[in-house]
Amino acid sequence: MNRLDELISRFLDDDLTPEERLELRHAIEADSQGADELLACYQQHRLLAALFRPASAEVVEAILTAVCAEDGFADSVMRQARAAATENTLVNQPAKKCDDPATKSKPYQQTAARPSLNWFDRLFPRPRWAFAVATAALIGFLVWLYPPVNNQPTLTVATGTQVILERDGQSSSVQDALKLLPGDRLRISGSNGATIDYGKENTRVALNDHTELKALAWRKGKRFELRQGKLEATVARQRPFGAMVLLTAQAEARVLGTKFTLTATTNATRLEVTEGKVKLTRTSDEVAVKVPAGYYAVAADATKLAALPLTGSILREYWTNLPGDYYITFLTSRADYPDHPSGHEYLGRFEAPSHWGTNYGARLCGYLHPPKTGDYTFWITAGDGGELWLSPDDSPKNKRQIGYAKPSMPHEWANHRGQQSSPITLVAGRKYYIEALHKQGKKDDHLAVAWQGPGREREVIPGGFLSPYKVNQEEKQR
Repeated sequence: MNRLDELISRFLDDDLTPEERLELRHAIEADSQGADELLACYQQHRLLAALFRPASAEVVEAILTAVCAEDGFADSVMRQARAAATENTLVNQPAKKCDDPATKSKPYQQTAARPSLNWFDRLFPRPRWAFAVATAALIGFLVWLYPPVNNQPTLTVATGTQVILERDGQSSSVQDALKLLPGDRLRISGSNGATIDYGKENTRVALNDHTELKALAWRKGKRFELRQGKLEATVARQRPFGAMVLLTAQAEARVLGTKFTLTATTNATRLEVTEGKVKLTRTSDEVAVKVPAGYYAVAADATKLAALPLTGSILREYWTNLPGDYYITFLTSRADYPDHPSGHEYLGRFEAPSHWGTNYGARLCGYLHPPKTGDYTFWITAGDGGELWLSPDDSPKNKRQIGYAKPSMPHEWANHRGQQSSPITLVAGRKYYIEALHKQGKKDDHLAVAWQGPGREREVIPGGFLSPYKVNQEEKQR
């Protein structure tokens, strides 16, 4: 249990000193995830106390038995909460055993130590069926909050891969189906890699070639140290205080359930998130950032730690059965443009496939991420007709045309003056919406966009400086 977990636990037990209360306040102000954890635990604590107050011992034991069948950890939490709340919860007192006239009309009474939970009384009336419904909801909530997890991984080695295991000071070669233990150190070599598997729990960690990984103590959750190399993980939802933690020389990544890739070198750590969200903390100064799906972050000295859009591709949409040559208006005046293309794909650089077809229109759109601040010049070439648009920011609404293409040969950048833009100043660290429209008739089809900028000769724009446009979300905002 780390310091934040300890403070939250003691807060729920009303056992914090004034100094510790101030420490907890500062901790959750500095870490929004800590605030989320505190709220979740506080809500669970109050719900448990409220549900136990009208229950007889037999009912409580029945609840505990049911929960235990679903999740032993949740059962433990309920028992602890019940024990902690015994003196401050309401006591069940059947009316037929009450001799005091003042209490005969009350099936239970409230102690002065705890204020009434009126919101709960209004939500759940007194009848037994309502209590049963509330109990079932509680069990479901606890099973959701504390899903079954497996912290005893097995290593699977692919054919053609060599894994060297260091355990208790001894080195040996691993074949397959190895049960990992805390302290194990793995060195992977071979193009097919190896996989850490958590059985029925849908958590997999794929280790690439030239990767070195150490297993740490995992009594409180999955813990690893990535010393070098690259891993790709799919992580099932973990418990609030049992996040998967991956340490590198520069950072710490905390994962509750997501898909991500983590790469560690001597000087930097790179995190790429495919699904969910991962918290990355730079260990040198404790600066942290939450990296959502479709973004990445790099932890390194003299580098700003920030979540940035994943680069590597640009979106291409196309509309088929579109007669006519050259004129882009054949595409833009079509009834199903731009919301309903015939199909789409993602390209690894700003260049459409050649000899793809005839009588179609296409739109290539995404975001441009300049590596350095300075002036950039752009070119466009097409087999029939094309237009190049660029926005001064990341909004498609602000785009303006910076070039156009007439029929030319592939990569023929100087066929006419309109192909080349004037120099445009771009700022590193920002992203700019960029778009190329393409109308193809019956000639040989091709389309490409090139640039030239600080320290870069003219080239077709590589995918490393592009990210795809989010169609469904942003088209609706137009």
